[in-house]
Amino acid sequence: MKKLYLFLALLTGFTITAAGQLYYATVIETEPNDSPAMANTFLLSDTGTGFLNYGIEEDYWKITVPGDGQLSVLFRSAIAPTRCYLLDTIGFYIIDTHVGWNETVNGDGLAQGTYYLNFKKETSPDTARYYFTPTFTLAPLPNDMEPNGNPALASILPLNDSTTGHCNYFYNNQKDTFDWHKVTLYEDGQLSCTIMPTDGKYINMYIYDGDGITLLANGYTNSTLTLNADGLAAGDYYVVSNAYYATDFLSYTLKDTLILPVIANDTIPNDIAVNPSSLPVGGTVTGHIGYRNNGNVDAVDFWPVHVMEDGKLSWTITSGNGQDVYALLLDGDGTTVLAGNYTTTTATYSKDGLAPGTYYIKIYTYYSNEFAPYELSCSLLTPVQANDTGSNDTTASPSILPLNGSSTGHI
Repeated sequence: MKKLYLFLALLTGFTITAAGQLYYATVIETEPNDSPAMANTFLLSDTGTGFLNYGIEEDYWKITVPGDGQLSVLFRSAIAPTRCYLLDTIGFYIIDTHVGWNETVNGDGLAQGTYYLNFKKETSPDTARYYFTPTFTLAPLPNDMEPNGNPALASILPLNDSTTGHCNYFYNNQKDTFDWHKVTLYEDGQLSCTIMPTDGKYINMYIYDGDGITLLANGYTNSTLTLNADGLAAGDYYVVSNAYYATDFLSYTLKDTLILPVIANDTIPNDIAVNPSSLPVGGTVTGHIGYRNNGNVDAVDFWPVHVMEDGKLSWTITSGNGQDVYALLLDGDGTTVLAGNYTTTTATYSKDGLAPGTYYIKIYTYYSNEFAPYELSCSLLTPVQANDTGSNDTTASPSILPLNGSSTGHI
């Protein structure tokens, strides 16, 4: 019976240990396999077996892993030690160690790709059979769309959504160091981003303007980090992540949220006095000032007020976020300041003695780095006496004052 078992072992890849354990290999080496080009191919579901001759030959096995993660190899050889290498397709060594009976080696931080196991016998006797069984553990979270290592290749992170990704997993001596995600804001507001790495490893997060250069916020964490970039106008922005330590690799979850201002924006271009929106007398408008994107800032808003009668114009400005907002009344030339000031809350200003015509209320922030949603309203108080209706500015065209009569007018 022992002779029969020995015959089967040599023929099929069975082996019997001293303890009576029976092992079976699904893939038996075929020679020659002494280089990566001649490597035997095996799958993650296989158990491989082969013979090693001391000082004469070595065995290469090729395996492909389906994603980022850890490749573990359980090695069994009745005679130890055996040299074990794990290398990629360019010959970069990931593992270089001795293995013995029933010993496991781990190659972690591997990116999806093809790898080689290389076994060499380093002691006598001349020949020994070995077995090895691979297992592969995927990274805890799915990877982001690669490549995305710069703004031009950035993955899309939908607004008010989340994604997952990996940092620093490597293949062919190349690491996936930086992940760029593009977020498109369709309205002004505050971009809030939260990142959560796995395994307690540290990760950096950055928020960049649409130019991919101007840094708006940054920080790092090994648990949860939320960064806020406020005063953003509609447009594209980038959220970037990378491992804090160059030797770490990790998975992460990234979320983004747009927080809208409490006051709605103006919808018609009004950055210059010649083409502004209109503020009706007795009406109210809302707008945003100082919001930025890609270096461009909505620095000033003009609101024309069409005064149809002589009177006193009053206007009220409310800052929606406590930042300094100016509301100045300009004469019809769009330049001459008649009245007004700034406030961080709500303030009312007025100017009396205005004749019919078009005036402008100019809105801007006190500091160039400020931004605010605002509300603006106005009203007109007319004099108790009616105006004279004729053209009587010269003696050549006077109004008629009846004898023993009365008249009213404005001057």
